[in-house]
Amino acid sequence: MHIIDSFKDTSLFYCLYRPVKFYLTSEVTFGREHPDGSTRNTTAYQNSESAILLNQSQTAVHIENAIRWIDTLADVFTNEGSGWTVDHIGNVTLHMESYDAIGGSSHIPTYKWLENKRATVNIKNKDNYCFLYCILTVSHYQKTNPDRASHYSPYLCELNVQGLTFPVEIDQIHIF
Repeated sequence: MHIIDSFKDTSLFYCLYRPVKFYLTSEVTFGREHPDGSTRNTTAYQNSESAILLNQSQTAVHIENAIRWIDTLADVFTNEGSGWTVDHIGNVTLHMESYDAIGGSSHIPTYKWLENKRATVNIKNKDNYCFLYCILTVSHYQKTNPDRASHYSPYLCELNVQGLTFPVEIDQIHIF
């Protein structure tokens, strides 16, 4: 599609180093001819569903989906004998904002009510390997002070971390 290629070629998407959340809006003018020969116009403002781009390789797919969504809305308006036709597409706008995905890093204190249940282990660490420590709590269970990273750091070499960056982001979990 021509529109998608123009989005892929912009430096905007290639400059992004953070995830973004975006949606498209469009202003579409529809027309319908009445039996007396007069024409009636109406303008519809449509927006796509929001999408989250976690990395640049997803750009084309998400833009295609957003355009397809707006196209479907226009089809619904013009179908089933309504007589409406698309006269003019006045404006297509890309709305974008940086998106802070939930991700891990070093230790974050557990809420007191959850800590009191003694149902979780929250490893106290100062590095970005919290994901790995959590994995190791399963295979190297500690009866006393299971929240200490020092119990698990000798076993870090057992894990295949090839292809991961730290802290591990949600979209990298499948790599592990």
